[in-house]
Amino acid sequence: MQLALRHCFQDPSAPKVQWAPWNESLTVLQMVADSRIVEAAQQMDLRFWDYGSLIKDGLVTTEEQWAAVRGPIEASRLAFINAARRHLVGIDEPVRSLVARPSLAERQRRNASIASAQNGSASLPAPPD
Repeated sequence: MQLALRHCFQDPSAPKVQWAPWNESLTVLQMVADSRIVEAAQQMDLRFWDYGSLIKDGLVTTEEQWAAVRGPIEASRLAFINAARRHLVGIDEPVRSLVARPSLAERQRRNASIASAQNGSASLPAPPD
């Protein structure tokens, strides 16, 4: 869903998000999963709907706004993943991050550094370890 919302943010003329498969998955989850997993899934669903509405209404138009939307969405996804790990397979160690993507501020800093290097004779900076 997050990728579908991102696509709609990037291209407002893109086809609408197809919610039916997501809702079907939630229904199946509600039938078979532990209530704590269901609750985490419902919180994730709430974030998708809340922020999906903002995107649909054209209220998320910049990368900065997308980053602000993405944070709570990813936090709810991470909470769901950790609830499923804990209550479905018994793994108590939480996943700490969904992706290794740099923050928007870090991306902007890197892009500025790359642009500066391309304008001069300096080599491109190495990614951080």
